[in-house]
Amino acid sequence: MIFQGMAVSASLQANGIAELTLDLQGEAVNKLDRLTLKELRQALDAIKGCADVRALLITSAKPMFIVGADITEFTADFKRPEAQMLESILSTDRLFSDLEDLPMPTAVAINGMALGGGFELCLAADLRVMSETARVGFPEVKLGLFPGYGGTVRLPRLVGLDNALQWIISGKDVAAAGALEAGAVDAVAPEQALLERSRRLLEQALTGEIDYLARRQRKLSALALPTSEAEVLIEAALHAIPPKTRINKSAFHVRQKAYWSGNKMGAATGDHQHIDTQESSSSAPLKEAPPNALENARRLPLAIRPTQVWLPTTEERAANIPDYPKR
Repeated sequence: MIFQGMAVSASLQANGIAELTLDLQGEAVNKLDRLTLKELRQALDAIKGCADVRALLITSAKPMFIVGADITEFTADFKRPEAQMLESILSTDRLFSDLEDLPMPTAVAINGMALGGGFELCLAADLRVMSETARVGFPEVKLGLFPGYGGTVRLPRLVGLDNALQWIISGKDVAAAGALEAGAVDAVAPEQALLERSRRLLEQALTGEIDYLARRQRKLSALALPTSEAEVLIEAALHAIPPKTRINKSAFHVRQKAYWSGNKMGAATGDHQHIDTQESSSSAPLKEAPPNALENARRLPLAIRPTQVWLPTTEERAANIPDYPKR
């Protein structure tokens, strides 16, 4: 046994694959509560320190993978000072990034539901296998919350920006067949064959049949789109945001000009938190990108949060958002 907790355990199998099992004691379903996140960190650190581990498989011992956050903790969480809330979010973001950066192939066997942060955990792995009856999604947007642990960055790089916008904005869950077709998962298997199919993918990654590093790099690289398609999607995203939380389009236009000019994020308007979050009163068209803009490995600016209007690379986030975890 590599690690044993009240919500998470990890054991090393004979083939060198470590299996991390989610099983929140005393609960009918797995949740990303404080205990689970704490033990995920401890288990991940223990796995990194075990020289015999060749690959990692994350599974659930319950009928549901992870149904999302524990909303009973929200009341106390939202009463905390903003700095503490930010550190809590960044701590989980670092956890998921550390999973993504492990020096070994990683896979997730998704059964039942993987929702909210549970789905974001899956996106951080290199390979994802769903049971035929499983579903994934971001229902938290229906509560006024956005995916905060990298889902808004990783999902577009897997399923395309148009699909990712639809999944995130709607808050609807997606069935296994749809997730496979979109590219969010790598395989779908009957429930009874889920673990075996996941282990087989990891074995293929270990032998080089599957280039897991290339799949990982895809999530870390720039999101490139033709300019015309980008403008349509950005406009659709802006109109889909409720008026009370819609960013000021003129401020967005200024940020986009700084973006396309090749300057660092924030060069035109200063600190990212100074962007207006009022209803747009401007109808100015978005600026046309120069031909070489998408060749410079930059990500398109998007209104994903009221105070952040771009999808930056990891390096750009680290350089422009105070205290953002360096990788």
